[in-house]
Amino acid sequence: MLDVSACKAVAELSRVAAGAAQQTVRRNAIQIN
Repeated sequence: MLDVSACKAVAELSRVAAGAAQQTVRRNAIQIN
């Protein structure tokens, strides 16, 4: 069974990664327009 702290760390990393991807998409959209 996984540690709760490990699960929280993975969730935080995935949330940060999603935010970074969203910023990149937004930046690319601004450059295209």
